[in-house]
Parts: sequence; structure tokens; C-alpha cells
Amino acid sequence: MPEIKWIKITTDMFDDEKIKLIEAMPDADTLLVIWIKLLCQAGKVNSHGYIFLSESFPYNEEMLATIFNRPVSTIRLALDTFNRLSMIEQNSDGYILLPNWDKYQNIEGMERIREQAKERVRRYRDKVKQLPSGDVTLSNVTVTHQNKSKNKSKSKNKSTKEKDKEKTISKKGYGEFNNVLLTDEEYQKLINRFGEAGTLEWIDTLSTGIASKGYKYKDHYATILSWDRKDKKEAASGKHRGNNETVKSAPKYSEPPVYND
Repeated sequence: MPEIKWIKITTDMFDDEKIKLIEAMPDADTLLVIWIKLLCQAGKVNSHGYIFLSESFPYNEEMLATIFNRPVSTIRLALDTFNRLSMIEQNSDGYILLPNWDKYQNIEGMERIREQAKERVRRYRDKVKQLPSGDVTLSNVTVTHQNKSKNKSKSKNKSTKEKDKEKTISKKGYGEFNNVLLTDEEYQKLINRFGEAGTLEWIDTLSTGIASKGYKYKDHYATILSWDRKDKKEAASGKHRGNNETVKSAPKYSEPPVYND
């Protein structure tokens, strides 16, 4: 599942008994900020309330201190407090879980994204089924960098670089507007990396940006990889596009990120 850009915060949040107990503590403001940051982090991970860097790599106290820009001692105090109040759970492997995550997650938003991803997968599969095997469709784009020389004697003296330019590179158009150009090999690599639904999310994000904003990139495969690397780098550093303290913002797929690749 892609990252969710919003969570639910109710107006009576500070009427909760556990929040009131935290407010009575000396470091109340800091603890509450860390609690909000944990909620946001769980929303970014979007894994039923779990918080981790990856499914095989949980956050430790030092990592959270770096991401949340707080001393390790403060993070340790916060986690201990939240554990005692049963606001979080930590298993033996160090994974953090927010047991009441359904209070904060936007279930309707999640279901809508799931349905949109399923619909994109269905449309793509239907499109593939309609293509004759081995035929070149209108969505295929053939790019020829240089015509072959008619003089065979001259072609023998051509450098390897020139010969490479003569190779025909076939790319297919993907996305809502058939404007994301990828070779079969590039598309399969994306599937292997992000899964089918995740790949279609990236492709549709780029496709919408190209169609609506006129984004221009030399290589669409490289652009998607670049976006993913930057997202992961920003997530690891505790940053993301937009205001880092903002709880609610637009979903990723609705506004393509602008990178100068």
C-alpha cells in the first residue's frame, strides 16, 4: 500500500484520560508532540498501526531520536510512558504498534485508494488481453537514433558507440494517458521492485503529471526510481514534502511530486 497522507484527529482528543495524565507530567508538551509524530509515522508506514523503517528493520530509540529531532533520553521517556499507558506496544523484536490505530486511520480513504489501485490493475489487464500477441500497438513508441548506412563498407568502420545508437529501442506507453514510456524490461523491473499495484501507482502519478503539468523527463524509468529513492531518503530523515508538522495533506497520487531530474 502507498503512504497515506492523512490521519484522523478528533476535537475531543485532549479530553482523553490518558492524554490528561500526560499533560500532568513535567515534559507534557514534548511527550504530546512525540505522540503526534508517532501517529504521523504510523500513517506514513500505513501498516495497520505498525511503525518501522522496513518490514525487516524496526526503528530503535536512536533512529526515532534522529527522525523526531529529539534527544534519545526524551524518546526513551516517551516510549516508556506510552507503553505504561497502553498507547503503544513493542514486541521482542522492537517493532512498535499502535493498538488503537483504527481510531486515527482514515478507513474510508484507505478503502478508496485500495479500490482505485484494484481498478487500475483491472483496466491494465483488460488492455493487455486486447493486444494481439507479438503485434505493435498504437501505444508502442519506437525510437531510432540513427538510420543505418546504406554503404556497407562505411558501416564496418563505425565505432561501437555509433552502432549502439542505431539500435531500435521499443517502449510502450503506460498510465492513464499512455504517456509514460517504458521498455518491457523496465516495466518488469518495476513490478519486481514495487509489485503490480505499487508500479501502477507510480506510473499513474507520472502520467498525470506529464498530462496536466507538462512534466518532461529524459527517462521515465529513471524518474520513477529517483522519486522512490528521494521518498525513502526523506522518510529516513523524518522529512517529507510539505510541512513536516502537517497531519492532513493531499494524497501522493493526486499531486505528482516535482523533481528536477
